[in-house]
Amino acid sequence: SYRLRYIAQTLSDLVLEEMGSTDLEVDAVVGIASSGVPLASLMADELGTEFAVFHSHKEHIEGANMRGTFSRHFGDVANKNCVIVDDVITSGTTIINLIEQLRELGAKPVLVAVLVDKKSADILSDVPVKSLVRIVRVD
Repeated sequence: SYRLRYIAQTLSDLVLEEMGSTDLEVDAVVGIASSGVPLASLMADELGTEFAVFHSHKEHIEGANMRGTFSRHFGDVANKNCVIVDDVITSGTTIINLIEQLRELGAKPVLVAVLVDKKSADILSDVPVKSLVRIVRVD
């Protein structure tokens, strides 16, 4: 829809703004399945980068170390500068796991871009976080 494209353009502007303060370029946009994928796809198009999909395995499988997988049907992330895209950060666990896996593949996660940040995180695993909406809890 055109509304989703506007949101993707706005998040892409945040990415470009952040990258403008560094010497880094973005090579790939990684969408976290399933909610982050439509937005990441549009952002990759907007930024002119490759598009990759990460499937988080939130279900615990006893005896297995299932942290998540990258779809083989989309772009490769190895040795690339990557922007991670999702709809919401709640605890940050999925994104931290993805950052670790990207680094294991030789990729450099350069930014996390989300619609809503419920954790109020500026940084996750040494990667800056940008959001359109940040929920701040005041007790």
